[in-house]
Amino acid sequence: AIERELGSGGMATVYLAEDLKHHRTVAVKVLRPELAAVLGPERFLREIEIAANLNHPHILPVFDSGEAEGFLYYIMPYVEGESLRERLNREKQLPVADALQIAREVADALGSAHKQDVIHRDIKPENILLRQGHAVVADFGIARAVNVAGGTSRTETGIALGTPEYMSPEQGAGSGELDARSDVYSLGCVLYEMLGGQPPFTGVTVESIVSQHMTAEPAPVTQVRPTVPAEVVGTLSRMLAKTPADRYATGAHALDALVTPTATPAGAATQRTSGRRAATYVGVVALAAVVGLWLLRGTFGLSGTDVTAEVPRVVVLPLDNLGSPDEEYFADGMTEEITSRLAGIIGLRVISRQTAMQYKGSALSAPDIAEELDVDFVLEGTVRTDRAPDGGGLVRITPQLIRASDDTQFWAEAYTAELVPGEIFRIQTQIAERIAQGMDVALLEPARQALAARPPTESVVAYQLYLRGRHALGRLGPQWIERAAEYFQQAIAEDSAFARAYAGLGDAFTMMALGAGPPGPERPREFVERARDAVIKALQFDPDLPEAHTTLGYLYFAHDYRYADAERELIRSIDLDPSNAYTRQVYSSLLALLGRHEQAITQGHRAIELNPSDPMTRTDLAITLIVAHRCEEALAEAEGAVELDPELLNNHTIVAWAYMCMGEYDRAVAALEGWAGSPTATDIVWAGLAYSFAKAGRRAEAEGILRNLMQESQNRFVSPRAIAWVHTGLGNLDDAVAWFQRAIAVSDGGVNTDFVMFVGDDLRTHPGFEELLRMVRLEG
Repeated sequence: AIERELGSGGMATVYLAEDLKHHRTVAVKVLRPELAAVLGPERFLREIEIAANLNHPHILPVFDSGEAEGFLYYIMPYVEGESLRERLNREKQLPVADALQIAREVADALGSAHKQDVIHRDIKPENILLRQGHAVVADFGIARAVNVAGGTSRTETGIALGTPEYMSPEQGAGSGELDARSDVYSLGCVLYEMLGGQPPFTGVTVESIVSQHMTAEPAPVTQVRPTVPAEVVGTLSRMLAKTPADRYATGAHALDALVTPTATPAGAATQRTSGRRAATYVGVVALAAVVGLWLLRGTFGLSGTDVTAEVPRVVVLPLDNLGSPDEEYFADGMTEEITSRLAGIIGLRVISRQTAMQYKGSALSAPDIAEELDVDFVLEGTVRTDRAPDGGGLVRITPQLIRASDDTQFWAEAYTAELVPGEIFRIQTQIAERIAQGMDVALLEPARQALAARPPTESVVAYQLYLRGRHALGRLGPQWIERAAEYFQQAIAEDSAFARAYAGLGDAFTMMALGAGPPGPERPREFVERARDAVIKALQFDPDLPEAHTTLGYLYFAHDYRYADAERELIRSIDLDPSNAYTRQVYSSLLALLGRHEQAITQGHRAIELNPSDPMTRTDLAITLIVAHRCEEALAEAEGAVELDPELLNNHTIVAWAYMCMGEYDRAVAALEGWAGSPTATDIVWAGLAYSFAKAGRRAEAEGILRNLMQESQNRFVSPRAIAWVHTGLGNLDDAVAWFQRAIAVSDGGVNTDFVMFVGDDLRTHPGFEELLRMVRLEG
């Protein structure tokens, strides 16, 4: 039943209607008679059928289509909201974050269509609808149908095919063989307009606009919007390349490039330390180790969402275990799972689990914790398990949400379920939904689908072994890493399709590759291969598991020197979980290695924003700054990490690296010398001390450390990279090059980053340095 006309355009008139069969409001699009005459019903319905088979949250579906008395029509959902055109008419320019979000969602939709060889051909603001702030692309198939019917830029009926302001050069030239790169160009035009307030080319005639697309370069968007970040300008430039081969190949590739940048936080004041954490084991093996330690601390727990500061901020404190001490792992697992589920809800900002774990056993009140973390709500609670001898039994979770502003109990409830994964996940879903409801946060469909997803395993035993593995991995220390691997392997034995267990096993093997496991004769390459096999298996069972993409990206970056593959995996992980601070840290390190320093620093600051109270985010940013030769800034970040946790050797190591970057070798010695006897001091710590001794003129002490490392190598694997560092400091450059070659051969992580830091500066004049760069694929 037609109610009224909604609007009319060059190809169709849209009506608001009621679907009498299903009792829903729909939009009916009726093609103009002259266009219908050109198309004919068979061709039109064939193209609409192709579009109707597209299924994606950012693609407007087709409910029905047909022909009635010569009129061709199709029926779509009625979207309450507005088109992007209407918003641009009202606001002219959009906030950068909003523009990138819309562009990413459109790119996501295009990427899905491109996989099915469907090209839109008419991406423009009028075809991008905004539903609850999210983009939905309409009119797939229509431009294709018109193009097939006759003509390319304009038919004999005078109906324009494509919109001149958003038309790719090849489309304007009349090419009948358009591919996904044409849509990428059109999306670039839309993004340009969202940022700059007008399309890249305008004119009084269609011909003049099309000609500009083919021959002219658009004015830099920064001429009208100086605040557009440089990395966005670079992405936009590639999307608008004249030659299709120079653009992103598909919407999916454009999506990977459209990572939201962030400005450096104003006043990068160091967070005050709580002073509550005991010293933890840290294997400072390399940049790879510094980054890699996060594998066991950040890949499972999520750390917040990319939202504005106005949204509610909540921290999930470690749930208190009221059962047997042996059930501590289960309580921690429930804390991680609830944090993960809340972090997936758009409209909430969730403090990372790593930051929250600092408050385990703390006597601080909820308001005090809320003040330290700058959150609006604190979720705390208890877990009690009553386990039967067969592993079954009951679990009772009693969460309560505290409003920080007045220390009142905002909500509390008790949940009881059987100790089976399905029931446990049902409780976690109910808690997340109840919290969102209490904070008046609307659950969008993707979040609902994620919350309603099937449990990762149906096996009670496998799930509990998995939780034990994550708990062990989070405790750090060689014996715990080895035990974690055993738990994950046992979980896989119980459920051979348990993707998360494979991902956890990949993390454990990655740590062993970094030397953080028990001492032994194994070379890093052996563990790297095991880690890669595990995460690839994880992705076979769950292609959308973000932690597996992160680990695989890290392995490509630190061990395989496959940088394009690494970036692809890391961007995919960020796309799946933009709130994970660890992924940002790894991506920052990769970008720094590739010389994209501003982008690297931006990602490093985003990691700190997502996980402000953990020193590792600051030490990783310090390393990125060292690579960029911004040594004083690096020192400030490293000293901030020490203030957060003065008992963590890693923090003092990176302070020493900053001093080495500055050429202050006596101060580097002072930063490390008192820690050299620590049981947590690894080969690279000793190597850094020896390097500093040598540079400070204390050659005998440096040579003494070298002798000790060589003697140790008779009993266990000693990092050849560490030995290479010592030789570099001593000026034995031939030996240094030879040992770096050995390090590359055994996949000793972090070698590639050494070559772009102060160690690489020492080697740069050696004739073998170019060969080293070639071996790690950094030549040129």
